Amino acid sequence: MKSRFLAVFAGLPREIWLLAGAAFINFLGYMALPFLILYLTGTVGYSIESAGTLLAVYGVGGVAGAWFGGHLCDRIGSGYTLLASFVGSAALLCLLPYLLSVFVVASVCLFVLSFFQGSFRPAYDSCVVTVCPADERSRAYSLYVAAINIGAAVGTASGGIAFSIKPELVFWLNGVASLAASVWVFLIVLPALTNGEQRARNANESGTNDIASGAGKVPWRDTIFLTLCAGVFIVETIGRQPTSTLPLYMTQHYGLSSEEFGRMLTLGHILFALLMLPIASWTKKYEPRIVASVGVLVIACGYGALPFGTSALSAVFLYIVILSGQLLFYPSVVSIVMEAAASSKGRSGSYMGAYRSTQSVAAITAPAIGTFAYSAFSPNVLWYGCGATGVAVAVFFSIEHIRTRKTDSDSSI
Repeated sequence: MKSRFLAVFAGLPREIWLLAGAAFINFLGYMALPFLILYLTGTVGYSIESAGTLLAVYGVGGVAGAWFGGHLCDRIGSGYTLLASFVGSAALLCLLPYLLSVFVVASVCLFVLSFFQGSFRPAYDSCVVTVCPADERSRAYSLYVAAINIGAAVGTASGGIAFSIKPELVFWLNGVASLAASVWVFLIVLPALTNGEQRARNANESGTNDIASGAGKVPWRDTIFLTLCAGVFIVETIGRQPTSTLPLYMTQHYGLSSEEFGRMLTLGHILFALLMLPIASWTKKYEPRIVASVGVLVIACGYGALPFGTSALSAVFLYIVILSGQLLFYPSVVSIVMEAAASSKGRSGSYMGAYRSTQSVAAITAPAIGTFAYSAFSPNVLWYGCGATGVAVAVFFSIEHIRTRKTDSDSSI
């Protein structure tokens, strides 16, 4: 049993662990965003509508940061982009409490803050693409997810205490964590990445690695990649309902209190942190598109079955079903995207930026689509629609798997 447990963690390059450490340190300060709307409305005094507009501006900044951050990786290097993301975030977070009282200034500052924070993900992903073997990338992503979930759990809990003492503390502590992450990257991660990149180049020259083996593809001309992003956008739109419509449904249909719903979400964070890496280790021997298809199908079943549940126990069960599908889907999809990025010959940052931009756009549109369907039609129509759409995406990924295998087979003849 012990050897199996240790096998889950074995084989990942040292640089991946150091990168996960940077993500963990950064997310230990995950306090500002969860309490931002409370600060804007309660402390600064904005109306709910004005605060909502500022949050929308923050969301747009994240899209821009993910896109341009990916391109910056290809120009100055993913490690330096990661460092710039942490330093910029730290500076903005520490200054933000003094700049939010004027609406226009607050809009600009939140956009810039989100821009820096949005550039973090493609930079991190591009680092993984550079130093991690292809068959270990899903596990590398899983380690990242575990690190940020553990860090975020500590950060949000500490943030509640800090906010009750002095609301501005959540920004300062978040800034200190980002600054600490930047020091970690500068002193430890960057030198390790240099060694890892050299090792990857040597492996590529000997034919044992897929990095930089492509023909200079770009994401906006890669139709296979673009259709994959379209599927991811749909799944992201479905999967982000727990931040908008699902809380309403859980309280109205299942009778859960806000505290009970919060505990259910906490359970989700814990399950993600504990199970992501073991599940990725178990599924890495299977074709990623098939695993992604199964994952979407499980997600679809979870959402589609929501109207049939009646008790709090069934609500928790269906939420775990949804999480199980996400645990299968996301590492597999990231592995597919990183494979495309690795074969792009110097465009890995652009690929990861395009992928993360897709997720950021979904984060903005998902609440609008979900709440519209929830109020204009009915909650059940929303959940049936999520289920049917999820099944369609699962079929799409299965067809893509068959088509890819046929293309590979034809090219080898």
